[in-house]
Amino acid sequence: MKEFATLKKEILDHVKIVFIDIDGTLTDDNEEVSNENIVSIKKLVYFGYKVVLCTGRSNLYTVRKSIDANASEYVITSNGSHVYNYLKNESIYIDDIAFNTSVDMLNYCNDNKLSIIMNGVTKRYKNAFSNKYSAIDKEHKRYKGGFSIDINESDDAIIYDANIIVGEKISQYIVTSDDYNAMSSLKAFVELNNELKVLYLSPNFKQGIIGAEELYRFDITPINANKGVGVAKLLEYLNMSKADAMAFGDGYNDISMFNACGYKIAMGIAV
Repeated sequence: MKEFATLKKEILDHVKIVFIDIDGTLTDDNEEVSNENIVSIKKLVYFGYKVVLCTGRSNLYTVRKSIDANASEYVITSNGSHVYNYLKNESIYIDDIAFNTSVDMLNYCNDNKLSIIMNGVTKRYKNAFSNKYSAIDKEHKRYKGGFSIDINESDDAIIYDANIIVGEKISQYIVTSDDYNAMSSLKAFVELNNELKVLYLSPNFKQGIIGAEELYRFDITPINANKGVGVAKLLEYLNMSKADAMAFGDGYNDISMFNACGYKIAMGIAV
């Protein structure tokens, strides 16, 4: 985050908390946190700033990256649907999806052979079709399209029966397929549900790129979810204001995070 080094002291004097996107901001194309970023975050925390990762990723993945980066104990995940203190194992805020809605979504994806991953509090749940893509190498995941598929995590649970998620708080679905028409039908299906929205569509889907090696991804969230909501909830919890906050990001889903912070930095590769 070279951009941080250029900030003027009078700005930093007003900041108490820094929100950082993961993909394309904190991490590189190999999903690694650079030594430079680790050092920058260590300095921020040492001088009393809160440093919070704010992402569309799952809790488990984000907590690991937060620990790797020496960031603070709070994370905002699932595109703002979940605000979590991992040192206390405490959900500060969660906009969870109704169980019956998750059952309907799981059945739809199974019937149409779509991969679905459901973000829970401490693990992710995925259907059997998710394994279809786990053997595909990164060249065929269309990273050039601006996203990664994020198929496997070590603690994932396979959903053979919807009963496995009874009592779990699901905050986001990630649906993936190489079938453009099936994803188009899914989009229409989600739009019929007044509880959900497709917050993120992979660039190759938005551009209508159809090909044998294309993979398409949707992030499906509660209707009111976005990163800005998660930021606002954590600021309220910490008794801080928008004027105390700074955000670093690079994508369209970071705009709401920017709007919730008094200071914002769009990274050099921002879209």
